[in-house]
Amino acid sequence: LVQEIGERWASRNLGIASEHLASAVLRSLLGSALQPSASALRGARIVFATLSGERHELGLLMAALAAMGAGANPVYLGPEVPVEELLSATERCGAAALALSFVVAPPAEMARSLAALRGGLPEEVHLWIGGAAAGDVVIPAGVDRIGSFEQLEQRVGLLAFEQPRDR
Repeated sequence: LVQEIGERWASRNLGIASEHLASAVLRSLLGSALQPSASALRGARIVFATLSGERHELGLLMAALAAMGAGANPVYLGPEVPVEELLSATERCGAAALALSFVVAPPAEMARSLAALRGGLPEEVHLWIGGAAAGDVVIPAGVDRIGSFEQLEQRVGLLAFEQPRDR
């Protein structure tokens, strides 16, 4: 549905107001579903966000829901979060991973931000990227590109083996 909305907007078969309305309805529905269960609250924390300059968040919301369904405890920060804030939030919540979505942000700028994030995160914290434009970004060592929700679910499953048992 999200892809269809985007394609219709790009081909001018859907006006901006209609695209914004459809996106707002989807954002509301997806956001209301992002209520972790008791078992998900015990799962590995994963911070979900987009970097400054990336406003598109519907895929990010869907990724957070997929991760939650796979047993993670998602911490959803939403769109356009500066690097410094991501580093701080990831540390404060004790996240096992930081997951970012790229749809339209400039690849060179995103690559610089990824390098800064990887350099600022502890080595044991995973840094994952996904989204329509993730393939356009040159990624530094220590950053993993996640190509599908199925791959994300597999990575979440692997996090369970890395987490301390005293949670």
